[in-house]
Amino acid sequence: MRVFLACAILLNFAGADLALAASAASDISSCGKSFNERKFDEAIALCTRALNSSKLDDSDAAYARRMRGSIYISVRRVDDAIADFSEAIRLKPRFAQGYIDRASAYRTKGEPERALADLDSAVRVEPDNLPARYARGQANIALGHFDDALKDFNFAIERQPTRTEGYIVRAQAYVRMDKLDLALADFDRATKIDPRDFRPLQARGSMRMNRGEYDSAIADFDAAIRISPNQAGIYNNRCLAQALVGREDEAIADCNKAVGLLPNSAPILDSRAFVHLRSGHYENSIADYDAALRLQPTLIVSLYGRGVAKLKMGNSEGSADIADAVKLDPTIADAMMKRGVPPP
Repeated sequence: MRVFLACAILLNFAGADLALAASAASDISSCGKSFNERKFDEAIALCTRALNSSKLDDSDAAYARRMRGSIYISVRRVDDAIADFSEAIRLKPRFAQGYIDRASAYRTKGEPERALADLDSAVRVEPDNLPARYARGQANIALGHFDDALKDFNFAIERQPTRTEGYIVRAQAYVRMDKLDLALADFDRATKIDPRDFRPLQARGSMRMNRGEYDSAIADFDAAIRISPNQAGIYNNRCLAQALVGREDEAIADCNKAVGLLPNSAPILDSRAFVHLRSGHYENSIADYDAALRLQPTLIVSLYGRGVAKLKMGNSEGSADIADAVKLDPTIADAMMKRGVPPP
């Protein structure tokens, strides 16, 4: 009888452990579902409950940390995200994605050197991980290390010569290096590899817009939209190009389409605010700049643009916005001048 009772007790404990483990796994799955539905508070609570259960192995715990960290990024709790990504790295130090995740958080926080250090670690633990190579290349571009960026992009192209992504990012590096013939050649290669990929057309359009070739840029954006008509970013790009050639009605229509597709995007709201500013609709401009800054409080172009719009309406508080923007980026006035917004 004692043996039977002992076995029964052990089975009860084992059953309870299995139930707790199943509950934790269910919480992780529900956390992901809530995240996809943009129910961020609910998702954080579910991932937290799973992590507090102590019934996750290292792999599942690292996954839950990475998921919660991504949710924290979405709600702009960057330091909390970095803490979760750091714990994921501790649990799985030979897994490149943990370093990639934390690097993205560091870039969001404005710490590009720390981001690059993490991406060096990602490549070190998984040398053939192409997302790590692409991310490190982009980080090096941001720091002006163009030759180092090209090494990673060339590596990716050698490994996967029939994928468009390597040519697109290498072309963007060439643009920054002012090697426009090489950039155009890479955009053309990407388009020939996959004529249904909108990204090289969008990227080439952005390059042309930045060079003041607005009609050519709009033609590229038109072609990209024909391929993929539900990409908010392309409408946003075309909105800006239309505004810069004085087609405000067409620009607003494009920006409205972009906002409808991606309503919580600070850059898209900033673009619509810019069009309203250019067309003299200052109240609408301020409303969109306010919305953009609620989502991204240090968006420099929105701070500067809102300041200009406020001053145009006789509101002296605009001077503080402009001062804050210039403090963050002393070149912002020149950049806005090139976009047709002279200093007030």
